[in-house]
Amino acid sequence: MKKLGATVLVKNQLVVNSTGFSSYRPISRLSHTILRLQEWEIDEITVLNLSHSESPLKDFNSLFDEELLAAINTPLAYGGGIKSRTEAETIISAGCERVVLSGKKWRPSDTHEISKNLGEQSILIHLPLRLSEISQYQVHGTESSLREYLKELPSRWGGEVYIKDYDMDGRTFRADFFQGLVSIVNEANFPILLGGGVRNLNDVQQLIDLDFSKGVMIGNWLNSQELLIPRIKSDPLLSANLRKLNGFK
Repeated sequence: MKKLGATVLVKNQLVVNSTGFSSYRPISRLSHTILRLQEWEIDEITVLNLSHSESPLKDFNSLFDEELLAAINTPLAYGGGIKSRTEAETIISAGCERVVLSGKKWRPSDTHEISKNLGEQSILIHLPLRLSEISQYQVHGTESSLREYLKELPSRWGGEVYIKDYDMDGRTFRADFFQGLVSIVNEANFPILLGGGVRNLNDVQQLIDLDFSKGVMIGNWLNSQELLIPRIKSDPLLSANLRKLNGFK
């Protein structure tokens, strides 16, 4: 089943729009954004805290009070400086369905301890990718290529991998960037979510059309388009394609 997810970026306690992860525009409070997305029936909400400190649990608690967590019934994933099994377990027990582990900080072998206790489906690995000078997909902030990174995951790994076009985030959509992933991703055979630069229904359609895509993650665009989720789900071309592919829930 393909999903439509929202990526919510948080900086200094506020939801922001990002341009290339170098400039940011404040949008709203986190509670307002999450409850609005939930009202629109988004399939999943992924919150990435860009201004996390050395205390991920303190950061998490400052963003999510008990009242907000009790009001959320949409699957929620959270990432922001998580660096230990204990931190991951505490965030899951607080009400998140998944934790987001950055490929910049976590090697696949390091996720084993978390997945052993919480299950692989409780982990979303976030891989912001850039194209190197030789047109190789590189995991941003590391020396690893995408192919090398995915090869380190267990062959039957059950979690999902969120691939983002890092350089075009908040800028524009590059269909060829995602189309070029086919051979690498098919070789790995893991559930893949795609995002980065999505700005219109046609961009969503192109990502859904990719056979290896298990879902589309949208960020900035959701913050500037009222009732966008219902529009996507009711679009005749998209809805026909989604039915064919077993669709959104």
